[in-house]
Amino acid sequence: MRPLRRIDRCRAHGVRRCASPRLCPRLQVELDRVRSWTLAGPWRAHLPGPWPDAPRVHRLRSAVRPCRSGCRVSTYAEVDVEGLISKYLRAVPAIVAATAGRVYTDLPNDRAYPLVLVQRSGGPPVSGFGLANAALTVTVYGIRHVDAQQLTASVLAALLDLPGAYDEGYVTNVVPNSTAYSPDSDSPDSAGHARPRYVSEITVTCHP
Repeated sequence: MRPLRRIDRCRAHGVRRCASPRLCPRLQVELDRVRSWTLAGPWRAHLPGPWPDAPRVHRLRSAVRPCRSGCRVSTYAEVDVEGLISKYLRAVPAIVAATAGRVYTDLPNDRAYPLVLVQRSGGPPVSGFGLANAALTVTVYGIRHVDAQQLTASVLAALLDLPGAYDEGYVTNVVPNSTAYSPDSDSPDSAGHARPRYVSEITVTCHP
C-alpha cells in the first residue's frame, strides 16, 4: 500500500496544502480563474472605458511570493502611475513648450520655473482584479499667476486624454476632482512674493 503524503494546514490562509512545493489547491484555482479572464468578459461593462472595439485577451500580470507557512500566494504588480503620468506629460508639445520638460515626481534642489510636480497622495488598495484607483496631486508652479493658470489648464486637458495602453500599464479613466490656487511662500519669486502655484487633485484608474 502506497503511503499517504503528509498534508499541512496553511496558517496564513486557513487552507490545506501539500507538503510538496506547489500552490495551495484553493489558491491555484483562484489564480487560474483570475488569469483566464479577458477584456471581453462579462465584467467589462462595469469598468470605466474606453476599451478597444476588438476583443483582446489581456492576462493580468501577477507575481508569486511565499507566505510564512511556505505556501505561495498571488500578488498583483502595481502600476507606477507617477512615472507613467510624468513621462506622458513630457511628451505633450504644449507642456514641453511651457516647462522645457520640467515635469517631476520629486522637487529637485536646484530648480527652474515653471514646472509641474506629479505625486501620488493615496487611494484604496488594489482590487481583486488588479485595478487601482490612484489619488494623485498635480502641482503647477509658475513665474506669473496667469502663466501658472494657463499651464494648469493645459495639464488637466492633457490628462483627460491619458486613458490608453502604456509600457507601465493600462489607464482606463481619469477624473479631475478639484483645483485650488495656493501660492507658495516657501519658494518666493525674484520680487519676494509668494510663488504662483495651482494644486489639482485627480483620480486615475489603472491596472498592469
